[in-house]
Amino acid sequence: MEKPMIVYKYLPPERQCFLDNLLIRFTQPSELNDPFECIPFVPEMDIRPFVEEIINREKTAVDLLGSKNEKRLFRQKVPMLRASLRQNYINDPNILANNFLDFFLKETNHKDRGIGILSLSRRWDSSLMWGHYGKSHQGFCVGFKNEHSFFNDLEGQNPDIGLLRKVHYSKVRVVATIAIGEHSEVDFDPLYTKCSDWEYEQEERLIRLLADCTQRVSRVDQPDVCLFNIPKDAIAEVIVGAKAPDDLKTKLKTFANELSIPFYKARVSRRDFDMERLEE
Repeated sequence: MEKPMIVYKYLPPERQCFLDNLLIRFTQPSELNDPFECIPFVPEMDIRPFVEEIINREKTAVDLLGSKNEKRLFRQKVPMLRASLRQNYINDPNILANNFLDFFLKETNHKDRGIGILSLSRRWDSSLMWGHYGKSHQGFCVGFKNEHSFFNDLEGQNPDIGLLRKVHYSKVRVVATIAIGEHSEVDFDPLYTKCSDWEYEQEERLIRLLADCTQRVSRVDQPDVCLFNIPKDAIAEVIVGAKAPDDLKTKLKTFANELSIPFYKARVSRRDFDMERLEE
């Protein structure tokens, strides 16, 4: 039988509070360190179909609810409305694309309706990630069971929310298209696509709704920190960094003993540009 995969979270030493409360942050896309995070390319679009869609919706509402006078005024207004919207397009051909992108980013990062992202990795032995996310190897790494229900908890059976998924790496941006109509679906591909420069991270990504967070920490002039509780039985192992202080090593070892999970010490290979680990 295939062994369940473990996915890893690198943490700096100041995040050792996780060992006490098992709370981990799901981060808004705008707060992640990649400036292209979750931002698709929205191409220029012909405004004419959208103009007619807007006018038809207005006409339907007026026909259903409007008085004779309101219907007459609307018929008079239509040519001016059509001309005004088309002039906006002439002045700025990217007006639709920019408006859509602004709306998409605002909703994605919204305080209540937005999403949070938990970034994990399929590897524990990345010297780069130990350096970047583990505070120059002074931090620690937590391994999680990818088959645990916490990573497979579908939100309303939407496979893009609540299900651990691999990140796709690409040299080109995801191209977003805008569908006309009330029932158009949101394209989640930009949320799971990153530039190929990040491929070394081998990222697995879990997305949840911020409204479902366990704890919310408000900050002045910054987005809230939204924390979710990780079940104890979702933790598979812990690894302490090669340059971690002794007090963190002791705390991690105690934590591992309490959960009856492996505790490892990371170290620099004597021979290669590799990281090794020893179980204690």
